Amino acid sequence: MKRSSWIGLRLLPLVAVASLTFVMACSSSADVATAPAQPAAAAPAPTAIAAVAPAPAAPQAPDRPAAAAPAGPAAASQATALKPTPVTQTRSIIQAPTQEPTGAPKFGGTVFWAGFSNPPSVDWSCHTTFRGGVSGHVYEPFFTFDHTRAEALPMSIGAWSLNADGTEYTFSLRDGQVFHDGTPVETEDAIASTIRWGGSTHAIAKQVWDLVQPTHEAVDSKTWKMGMSTSFGLWPVYQAFNGAWIQPKAISDTPPDQCIDTQTEVIGHGPYKYIEWVPGDRVVMERFDDYTPRSEPQNGGGGAKISYFDRIEMVVIPDASTQVAGLRTGQIHIANSVAGDFKSILEADPDVTVAVIGPGRPPYLVFNKTAQPFNNKKARQAVLMAADMEQWMIASYGAGADWVLDGAIFMSDGPWATQVSTEKYFKPGGIDLSAAKALLGEALAEEGMTFNDEILLLAANNIFYMDGGGSYTRQILESLGLKVNRPNVDWATVIQWKNAGCDRPVDPGATAPGGGWNMYHTRTGPFDPLSNEGFSKTWSCGWQNPEIEQLTEDWLVAPTLQQQRDLIDEMQVLVYDEVPYIQLGSTLSLMAFRNEMAYTPTGGGFVLAGAWFK
Repeated sequence: MKRSSWIGLRLLPLVAVASLTFVMACSSSADVATAPAQPAAAAPAPTAIAAVAPAPAAPQAPDRPAAAAPAGPAAASQATALKPTPVTQTRSIIQAPTQEPTGAPKFGGTVFWAGFSNPPSVDWSCHTTFRGGVSGHVYEPFFTFDHTRAEALPMSIGAWSLNADGTEYTFSLRDGQVFHDGTPVETEDAIASTIRWGGSTHAIAKQVWDLVQPTHEAVDSKTWKMGMSTSFGLWPVYQAFNGAWIQPKAISDTPPDQCIDTQTEVIGHGPYKYIEWVPGDRVVMERFDDYTPRSEPQNGGGGAKISYFDRIEMVVIPDASTQVAGLRTGQIHIANSVAGDFKSILEADPDVTVAVIGPGRPPYLVFNKTAQPFNNKKARQAVLMAADMEQWMIASYGAGADWVLDGAIFMSDGPWATQVSTEKYFKPGGIDLSAAKALLGEALAEEGMTFNDEILLLAANNIFYMDGGGSYTRQILESLGLKVNRPNVDWATVIQWKNAGCDRPVDPGATAPGGGWNMYHTRTGPFDPLSNEGFSKTWSCGWQNPEIEQLTEDWLVAPTLQQQRDLIDEMQVLVYDEVPYIQLGSTLSLMAFRNEMAYTPTGGGFVLAGAWFK
């Protein structure tokens, strides 16, 4: 179907009104090696703050504080009503105390940045994790977002235009860009990187690519044209949203489903140069002195990126309380994801600043719809029916954390949030466990299975909200009468397992990748149908549903805003009927940093360019 050019262009201001949130999924870092030894874990107390002693070399971190124990789903005779909580229509938020004037910026020093996950790779194309950490420093994107997370700004691009009927872009690279190996950034690199992005594991890139079917024609060493099969005015927005970076052509020619050699092929042209990745320990980057920043002031992820630090070490510290101890003792300088249980303690520390950034990417439970029994929608429906969403969020983030119950499948701060069908989320009449178990029994019988067949649940043990959420998911499944195997694995292993486990049988008692899987915990954050990874035919083994594909197609060409909203309602009704995934709620993210750092968090992600030591 040919779309008139104004359709794609008309959507641009609509997307701009939506405060887009891009807290990069499960970014991670590395441990503490040459610099500080791992700090001793901090055990938060509800009333007083105990002094934190210097860390031993090999700390024994205590458990993070227990959230209110998640109650199991109530039986039908004891159903408890879960009253809907009004969803706060939060806009893009950055809340941090204003720092005192600090004088002129200074160059120098090594900043230690604590993360909670060991990345499966530092290749941005072959997996969906770690895009905001290494990639945001080593690579320069085609486009990024401003501080409002609403406007796409050019970064590697110097000039660009779209023709009158919306079917052809012309892009030119900005002057002075060189890769970290000293070679110039040229058109062939940009085209090859665009093609690799389009074929990557990122569902949104794939969705956009399939929609417009782009072709590329080099004009000269800095300019190229990109033709499209249909009118589309949102290419820069989706490239900014889904992280498209430029690599040398020889590297970008690597098939997108194959990870590059992380010892020799992590070459970008961003403000920091990749030095090494020690899996399970750290990623090290150093300032790239030949980087040419943009001339505009820093604006979110865009504008001038000035690299004041000599060196960035992203250290893997999975335990939340150990991160807090490191911040308070000065052994680390910044933690980009802090558990809500520690917010009050850090806010009371005069040496630490806490920033609230959001709304964050919502936590999800995703079903493998290629494996029994969750290829049967009745089984998926049963899990949703049995879930107390409030207890699920408490188990994930803690009772006092910054989250709300939210049943809208599109981001609650955007124009497409709707409450249609959310009674299946809020369950105002209570939880009917008997009905859920009966529905699950029907699904098992239809699939030739019994309640004794094991369900394989993946929830990373080194990401606090996945670990806690996974504990409650297990409780839900067991309350339904299912046997559950939850292997003790980290996020890197979860990614490996879920990417390789499609269309494979689940191995009973499995402890490592090799077979299939049934469900896993992650987070994502769609702001519209095209950016909804859960609608994809490929993400997390995919959702093969012609009806959602048609609704998305119809939404793109709908001539009025009201017709688009009606289609959004239909999509949400379908999602709550098919249950391809379950969104647990909406969150705000916490980051914290030492006050010896001059740092202003921005809506462009956790990029440290522009930060410096006072």
